[in-house]
Amino acid sequence: MAALCAACCCMTFQPQKLYGAAPKAFTLFPALRERETIPAALKARHAGPAMRVISSPTLQAMAMLLTGEVELRQAFTLEEGTYQQVLYAGRANGTSWSCLQMHDTLTLTSQTETLPLILLALTASASLPIFEEINVAWKLFLSKAANLNLTLPCTQTQLQQNAAALKDVMIRLCDVLTYTLESHPITIESANPLLRGDVVTPLVLSGMDLPAPPALPLSTPDTGIVGDLTHWLKRGLNVLMTGPTSTFKTTAANRALLNNHAAIFTVAGRPGLEDRDFYGGIYPGASGPEWIPGPVTQAFSSAANGTLTGIVFNEVTRFEALYFNATIGMMDEYSGAELAAQGITLTPQALQDIGLTSQSDGRFYLLTLPNGTQIPCRKELLCFIGTANLGSDYVTTGELDAALLRRFDRHVEMPHPERHEVMPMLIRAAGDAYLADVGYTLEVFTRTQVLDQSGRSDKTSAEGLLLRPMNFSVTRALLDETRELCGRGMPAQVAFLKAAQSTVVPYCVPRQPNGQLDPAALERLTDDIRRYSLGLGQ
Repeated sequence: MAALCAACCCMTFQPQKLYGAAPKAFTLFPALRERETIPAALKARHAGPAMRVISSPTLQAMAMLLTGEVELRQAFTLEEGTYQQVLYAGRANGTSWSCLQMHDTLTLTSQTETLPLILLALTASASLPIFEEINVAWKLFLSKAANLNLTLPCTQTQLQQNAAALKDVMIRLCDVLTYTLESHPITIESANPLLRGDVVTPLVLSGMDLPAPPALPLSTPDTGIVGDLTHWLKRGLNVLMTGPTSTFKTTAANRALLNNHAAIFTVAGRPGLEDRDFYGGIYPGASGPEWIPGPVTQAFSSAANGTLTGIVFNEVTRFEALYFNATIGMMDEYSGAELAAQGITLTPQALQDIGLTSQSDGRFYLLTLPNGTQIPCRKELLCFIGTANLGSDYVTTGELDAALLRRFDRHVEMPHPERHEVMPMLIRAAGDAYLADVGYTLEVFTRTQVLDQSGRSDKTSAEGLLLRPMNFSVTRALLDETRELCGRGMPAQVAFLKAAQSTVVPYCVPRQPNGQLDPAALERLTDDIRRYSLGLGQ
């Protein structure tokens, strides 16, 4: 973003300012007391065991926001072909703004170190990935306000009347904001920023979901992993897809193949795989025993007939050595002359079917069945896609050695899916958008709570005790069970906690040598699940 003013003085925010006097705050929240100790269940997640008290300036800032004394806005500025998000907080009369930007670090530009404006700019940042906990706490507050039929912004009288019912979610939100300011370095540039940007929109308190940035100039519709896969497979390239389980590797592969109108055949890797699962076998038929081709044979035959074809090897590292080596062998390339040297000569019709006029013009794959039958196909018409779950938590019988890796032209590391990619499916499972959001944010949180292979917590969290994090499948099961329990008359929060015991807990919590769930990890995860469920209602 261009400089917002000609001169500015940089400083670092001083956390002690969070505990100054703000007497007005407690008149609007009579259910709270100044310097009141925060219950452990309502503290910021990573604040540790030390006692924490309510920050009156933070409470003052929230009161200003909830009563409309200040407002939040967002803008998008185009920088080097990419839209950067800028977040503003300011007086409702528009005379003074604080501006928060996120690049490598957080930079706040403000005319003064007015704490309420600093906090409100931070509140507006709830959608930034590093502030996931602010996002959750804010939505819990909004959910509770909606249950009370409290429309925001509201009058001071309305806020006072509902203060007791809002007490827990307000304490939680205030402490999350306070702890974030205590623990994240924020550079303050003393200046009066201009409210500017290519797109400027107010943030509506009833939703607080930040709109997506506008479409980039010259952007193409076919982007992302599926877009890349579509282009690669169209060119006949082979692709290896690795990453954690439930990251939609197979789904992405199938979508890309369908985008190319390709035939799809799949081999599921597992111990005990047999020839019939790979090549085919003899089975009883109406007229006696008959040969039924397996997926590999079908894929080669399809490509040999001129159809663009994809064969997906799911969990390729679970193939036993025999089929692991067979996979390597069938991905070897041959020239037309090398096929001829093996006694394989394609007929003119076969060449025409695969778009060649001469065998010497092409590159080929060759499948040799256990009975000696050979099926050649043109390389550009057959794509191999391998998927693999990598890590210490997966059962494997083979490794991705150099011989196999070099046969894949492209290697894609599949990340965890983004919120917008999974929320439609999670909402269908939950039957409620807010419940789906709670489930997803709990999943994201568990990714920071996993032990490494040495038994120490992941470096992103000193508190990690989990064996593995939730994933899409676990989250969907959690939401589906919660919906089922709610349908039987159980309150949403109680249903969420009960559903987690049969979905999240057995998947995420490690077991002791005697087979029982680790009590420390179980207790901590249960507390976290309870905290996330606060806004669901009793």
